Parts: sequence; C-alpha cells; structure tokens
Amino acid sequence: MIDIDQSITNQKNSGLCWTFAALNMLHLKMIKEYNLKDFKLSQPYLFFYDKLERSNWFLENILKMLDKDLDSRTVQHLLKDPISDGGQWDMFVALIEKYSIVPKDAYPETFHTSSSREMDKLITFKLREYAKQLRKGHKEG
Repeated sequence: MIDIDQSITNQKNSGLCWTFAALNMLHLKMIKEYNLKDFKLSQPYLFFYDKLERSNWFLENILKMLDKDLDSRTVQHLLKDPISDGGQWDMFVALIEKYSIVPKDAYPETFHTSSSREMDKLITFKLREYAKQLRKGHKEG
C-alpha cells in the first residue's frame, strides 16, 4: 500500500506509461527516504533521451543493413516504425545509467512531451529521410 499523500502524475498522450510507472516508484521511495513534499522526477527528461536513443538505434541498424535489399523484411521492419513507443525495465535502467534522472522542476513538461504524436511523425519522417540518404550514399560508393 502506498501511504504517501502525493498529487497524481498524468502521462497524457506521451506514450511513456513505462517510464511514468518506474519513475513513480522511484520518486515515492525518495520522498520517504528524504522526507520530501510533493516531489516528482522528470518524465520529460527521460522522454528526450529515450527518443534520442531510439533514433540512434534505428540509424545504427540502418548502417548494419546497407547491403540488404530495401524490400528485405528486416529493413522494412526498421522503416515501418523507427521510434516505436513502449518499453520495459531494462530500457528504463539503461536510460538512467547513461543520463541519470532530474527533478521535474529542473526539466518540466512541454507541449511535445505531453502529446508526442506530431513530434513522432516528424522524427519518423526525418529518420526515414536519413536512412534513404545513407542507403543512397552507400550504393554510390
């Protein structure tokens, strides 16, 4: 049972339910341990680095697949959804180990972190464009 009186967190349409759940548990532990009042960790901070890591993962895999046909199942799978949302514990841990965490006051929510659909469309468009450029450059030598 959670016996701490805290305001709720709202993931809105961010696609970050997995980071919200994990950060909620961490910030509750920190509140108890350090006797804090209505303390929150920044989901937007991890949101930024999650998008960065997903983009990098996509581009690294495109580079590994430069010799594969465009219509190969693997290349098509990568291109279908370059920065899909959702995650699991090991992804959360990897983000924190690499980038740490910050209080929400230090990195507050923005329009794009509360509704990432439009930003995801733009990132997907740009990543596909970069994949095309990488594949074209490789083909041209």
